[in-house]
Amino acid sequence: MIATWKVSSVGLHTVRLTPFTVTDPLSTVIYPRFAISLSNAYLNVKCYDYVIKDATGEVTRGTDKSKMNIKYKLSFVKSASNNNTEEKCPNCGAPVDIVSSAVCPYCDSTLVKDAGDYVMSKKVSLGQTLER
Repeated sequence: MIATWKVSSVGLHTVRLTPFTVTDPLSTVIYPRFAISLSNAYLNVKCYDYVIKDATGEVTRGTDKSKMNIKYKLSFVKSASNNNTEEKCPNCGAPVDIVSSAVCPYCDSTLVKDAGDYVMSKKVSLGQTLER
C-alpha cells in the first residue's frame, strides 16, 4: 500500500520558557566566558495529522475531521562551536569575549551578542490528544 502522511493547519497555541541556567557556576568566577543553557521550552501545537491511501484517498490512520493537540518539551544549549569565539568591539576594534553581553575593557562600550548560537539538544513529545 502506498500512502501519504498529511499534516495541515498547524497552529502554535502556547509557549512556556524556563529561565536560563548557568551550567557551570564556578566558570563565571574563573573565566569571563561561561556556558549557558536555556533549560526548556514547552510547546502546545494543534494540527490535523493523518495518513491516506494514495489510490483511494481513504484515511488509514488519524482523522481529517478533528485536530490533534500535541505537547512538546524542547531543550536548548549554547552551541559548543560558538562558546569560545573571540570577537572584536565594534566601537574600538579591541578583542572581547562575549557570551550574551559584556562591556569592552578598553572603551567601556556595552556589547550584546545575538542569541543565534543556541541549538536544540533534545525534543520530547509529552503526549497528544484528539480535540473533540
